[in-house]
Amino acid sequence: MNTAEEIIKASSSYVVSTIDDYGFPLSVTVSKIVERTGYVTLFFYFDEKSNFVNNMKKRPKGSVSISVEHPNRIETLNLKGTFTFETDWDLKSVRDIVNDAESKLDYENPVVVVFETLNHEIEVVNKYI
Repeated sequence: MNTAEEIIKASSSYVVSTIDDYGFPLSVTVSKIVERTGYVTLFFYFDEKSNFVNNMKKRPKGSVSISVEHPNRIETLNLKGTFTFETDWDLKSVRDIVNDAESKLDYENPVVVVFETLNHEIEVVNKYI
């Protein structure tokens, strides 16, 4: 079984989830983490006017799921935590990547969302081959 760090490094997509007005999860898959500090602090880039970001503002608790597929199993890193919004664009490590994301994603109202992990667990499921 891989560690949390190994799962993040091996994955190319991340499922980020919030809770909607009716108490149900709303999930989106993103292809890039803008920046991160291990698996504890993750930075994502979103459109501020999206329903997804509106959910984060109302209810900051959420999750990030990251999976890696192996020949005989799937490992999933489940992170539970809170979302906040980054306003300090002077963070050098974030600024360069955000500028790159801006040019590629072209969001009308871009925002950097910070996910702070409070709890994590790794689930392993054997594949039915």
